[in-house]
Amino acid sequence: MSVLRPRPPEDPLAYDGGGWSPGPLADRLAVIRDRLVAAPGDLGLAPTMLEEYDTRRPQSRLFAILTAARRIREAVDRLVILAGGSIGPATRLLAASCCHPFRDQLPRGERGGRPRLSWLDGLAGNDVLQGLCDVVAPPGGPRADDLLDRWAIMPVALPDDPRQRQVEAILLERLSATVGGEQARLAERVVPIAAAPGDAAGLAERLGCPLRFTAEAELGSTVGVFTAGGLLPAAVAGIDVVHLLKGAAAMLRRFAEAPLAENPAVVDGAIASEAARSGRAAGRLFVGAEAWVATLGDWHAAVRPTAPGVATLVTRIGSGEPRRDPIIDPPPAEPATIGLPRVDEHAIGQLLQLLILSAAVERELLRYSSAA
Repeated sequence: MSVLRPRPPEDPLAYDGGGWSPGPLADRLAVIRDRLVAAPGDLGLAPTMLEEYDTRRPQSRLFAILTAARRIREAVDRLVILAGGSIGPATRLLAASCCHPFRDQLPRGERGGRPRLSWLDGLAGNDVLQGLCDVVAPPGGPRADDLLDRWAIMPVALPDDPRQRQVEAILLERLSATVGGEQARLAERVVPIAAAPGDAAGLAERLGCPLRFTAEAELGSTVGVFTAGGLLPAAVAGIDVVHLLKGAAAMLRRFAEAPLAENPAVVDGAIASEAARSGRAAGRLFVGAEAWVATLGDWHAAVRPTAPGVATLVTRIGSGEPRRDPIIDPPPAEPATIGLPRVDEHAIGQLLQLLILSAAVERELLRYSSAA
């Protein structure tokens, strides 16, 4: 048997703009595109992380994320992600699109020895929180220290949310009881993620957590999905985050090089901007045959919030190949606004970066219109 692993495909996604052309917007869009390419800021996070990983791997952020993911996989059978903002929807989206659709219901062996994922945020209701506690820390005190009963918490510090801090305190109390109150064992089961050292209210320092990411400056931005907040849970679940970042980097190159009328992010941003300025559609609805498409909408609503009650720009998501071997006939063919070559990490990375860039183009167009 060959020890060489096949190279994952890297086909570009297709985008149908319905015959859109830049027309009188051409010069303005070219200026916006060139400015974003020359000074991408957070938008260039994916290629920056890949370059770090390629040139100084042991010191890179991606290496630290992959190392932490391996240690979490070996230590616990469930990771509870406590995150508001766009991070919760981002990690749900990656798991929904890139993992087995019922992965958490499979035995650990059939999950490849990878932990289950659970999500909470400051909006979690009493019954949801109690229900999760019933699963991870049932009444009656700590269980035997069996791997299948071990769990960890990944608290993500975004703009201070008192309710999320309360949920965090309750989870820490339950986790402490699970490990018999031992400080060292508790510290090993908590993985704080923060934009700056002080944002986690000293949690990492107070507990002495050996795994921590407290300098994730881009955490609360549109590219938060490409920080440890998004990539660490994905890597824990077995998602190929390197290939995901390569897909995002490929879309960024396409944004820089493709002609305006054939540039998915430029076209998408212009269409969204025109819809918003006309009052026809400021929101966004993603539709498609797979359940994860609805999760894409949750993430995008957090990345590009809109006022409630607005009309919606409908965007169809199609895919050339399912993630699993086909066992039923595909649905009737229909034009897809965004067509993924297949559902895998590279294609999802392209899709996320496309929508992040589109939102940036739309913001610039709307800002220009407001100033005119």
